[in-house]
Amino acid sequence: MGKIGRNQPCPCGSGKKYKRCHGEIQTSAPSGPVGPSDVELAIVLKQHRLLEFQRERQQGRGRPIISVEMDGTRFVAIGHRVAYGPWKTFSDFLFHHLKHQFGIDWGKVEMAKSVEAQHPLLRWFTITKGLADTHSTVHGDIKSTPGFGAIRAINRLGYDLYVIEHHVQTAEDRRAFERMMERLRQPEQFFGARHEARVAGILLRAGFDLKWEDEQKRQAGGHAEFVATFPQTGRSFWGECKMRQPQNDNGAPKFTHLVSSALQKETSLERLVFVELNLPNGQIDPTEGGWPSYAINQIRLLEGQPNAAALPSALIVVSNFSEQGQLEVIPQGLGAILEGFKTKHCRQGAKVLLPAAIAEREKNSEIESLWRSLQEHDEVPTTFDGSLPMVDESHRLLIGRTYELPDGETGVLEEATVVEQWSKAAGILRMANGKQSIIYFDLTDAELAAWKRHPETFFGELRPHHPPIKEPMDLYEFLLQGYAQSPKEKLLEFMAGHNDIEALRVRPQPELVKEYALRMANAILQQGGAPETPVWLLRLRPPAQSPQNT
Repeated sequence: MGKIGRNQPCPCGSGKKYKRCHGEIQTSAPSGPVGPSDVELAIVLKQHRLLEFQRERQQGRGRPIISVEMDGTRFVAIGHRVAYGPWKTFSDFLFHHLKHQFGIDWGKVEMAKSVEAQHPLLRWFTITKGLADTHSTVHGDIKSTPGFGAIRAINRLGYDLYVIEHHVQTAEDRRAFERMMERLRQPEQFFGARHEARVAGILLRAGFDLKWEDEQKRQAGGHAEFVATFPQTGRSFWGECKMRQPQNDNGAPKFTHLVSSALQKETSLERLVFVELNLPNGQIDPTEGGWPSYAINQIRLLEGQPNAAALPSALIVVSNFSEQGQLEVIPQGLGAILEGFKTKHCRQGAKVLLPAAIAEREKNSEIESLWRSLQEHDEVPTTFDGSLPMVDESHRLLIGRTYELPDGETGVLEEATVVEQWSKAAGILRMANGKQSIIYFDLTDAELAAWKRHPETFFGELRPHHPPIKEPMDLYEFLLQGYAQSPKEKLLEFMAGHNDIEALRVRPQPELVKEYALRMANAILQQGGAPETPVWLLRLRPPAQSPQNT
């Protein structure tokens, strides 16, 4: 609505002029309750944006954790039902939730068996209890234990099952989830079903919707696990899960037969194949590129085989989440990579000019979301709402907050950074006399961990974080974030000497930001050269030169 003139009729319909009705100037204080000021609203909105940023960084782009605490009891929504208990952390809830998902009676039956005959999950819980008794530390009323393999295995499985059930919408979804739970309870099917649950959790956290395939058709070998659809674009992918069985290996780990098997199934959709290598730590020499290099080279060897001519193109996510092989140590070598098969897309190590790489990313926003989620959402949340775990909010370092120094002086924190090797934060305070002082603040282990997890919001302001630049796209992202809020006039001023300045003037601000970031990145790369290539990328063989590559 445009501004109402003071002599125009009041829009309330009274027939009076606006200046004589709702536009009348108040000369006395209002008698009713006064709402929050614009400054107060701005602070609340800023805090909400920060918490929402942290929540998405922890929980992903799917349905958020819905929880509330009342009188010491925590209530947690799980799809269409609610669980409650005295849980202090999300991990506490997951331990309880996982036991009830498998069933208390089922657990009693398993515990009555000999140790050798028990379900793998029982061994995980037994090892976790011993590790917790030995290695736990207490922070107030919260107990924490390092991320040993058994603890990670329980947390990750509990979290994936929670995420899947939390996204259940239909009776069909419920039946698919119950079928998965039944397979998980059977020792001989446990690890395969666990891989499917992990993949489902990955896709849901990346923002996809899942439609589960019919179990009978799957058993007949004609269908995949699910169809994953990206709501923002409507683009759908056919998702198939395969897991390597180590006992079948004679020498080098083999898995490409699983890829071939998955690609022989019929579908009209684009294909996403998720292969779990299930490799114990140290099986492949890291100096030779480790399992990522080995896996991609095996895929490219398969691509060049004569029998691969009949196979369709696909995107393949190869993972190594082998916590079950490293239960009593801190797991090493975990992660996932993405590689194209018989397609030019998503080729690791490919020499692609930056403009083409940017265009490819924008064209495939669904795959970009999946790839980012694989990197960002690799840890189980500790808190229910995205807040920083074990950080005392009343003493937290926040830009704009006033702090008292040991000598009694006070100052407002204007800027701060973390000096990790000193376990301190260096802050610039504006003192009462107007002068600035550099002050060092000690940081607790929990605060350091929170900073590493959320450097963008640690000081109470959403600000770009600049991790080490490993490839040209990282440099472009750094510049894109840095200039995202620059006014159009300022961007045009930066590019005033460019030959196409007149054409640039008619482009909107978001496009100018991208253009300026691209030009700056190319200029920096020309002067300083590209970042050093990681060892595992140097060990890659070139893709097969097949005319069927698309």
